[in-house]
Amino acid sequence: MVTASIVDGIGRGYQVKKNAEVDGKRKMIVSGLTTFDRLGREIAHFAPTTCDLNDFGMTPFDKTLQLDEIKYDKFDRPVEQTAFSKNSDAYTTYTSYEIEDGKLKTHVQDKNGEKNVFI
Repeated sequence: MVTASIVDGIGRGYQVKKNAEVDGKRKMIVSGLTTFDRLGREIAHFAPTTCDLNDFGMTPFDKTLQLDEIKYDKFDRPVEQTAFSKNSDAYTTYTSYEIEDGKLKTHVQDKNGEKNVFI
């Protein structure tokens, strides 16, 4: 197996390619794009794509299929996470946090309005 990794200026993985068989042809699978906000937090991911075998240069990302989106509070905690699908509506979960009796409680509400509490 051949793997090619491309990193950005601060050493984060930007694009990873691995050789594989796709639809009966030898190709390279290219990781999807991860976007970051100005604080360096991951805010969105996009679907992987393919390129020609032994293409070790930079491959343009496919930005047509966004997989998810994440929003944070002022303490860098995720408060809204949305997963996207071509075949159904987006699925969003909401998370809130509180301290009760000296313990951190995490409240998670899913798309259907169901709430769960984790201590």
